[in-house]
Amino acid sequence: MIDKLSIGAAVLLLLMAGAYATAQQDGQQGEQQDEEPTLEQRVTALERAVTSLDTRLAARTTGFPPAGGGNDSLAQRVTDLERSIAMLRTDLQRADRTAANALRAASDAQRAAALAERLARDAATRLR
Repeated sequence: MIDKLSIGAAVLLLLMAGAYATAQQDGQQGEQQDEEPTLEQRVTALERAVTSLDTRLAARTTGFPPAGGGNDSLAQRVTDLERSIAMLRTDLQRADRTAANALRAASDAQRAAALAERLARDAATRLR
């Protein structure tokens, strides 16, 4: 029996964990562990994580501009990230609703199959 944790939520948790691990690994490759990452490095890592999530969900291709530039460029990148995260959130909510609908349909089908089995047994009993 499927427990109450919806399939969409489980997928979200797995994707977030994978994206977090990827971002952590990418962030640690070029810097020492005792150094605080700069805002530029944090935004770049977040862009990689969102792109990774986007790719894993196969929702769309997110193209982020290359790193570098001033604060205006960084502000635009953050705005783009926020927009992408909002779209991913919408996609995940849609997936969660689809999973809930599939769970209800499976439950209905299971009840219908049980009823059909019961009716078949009753019919077989009457024929004997």
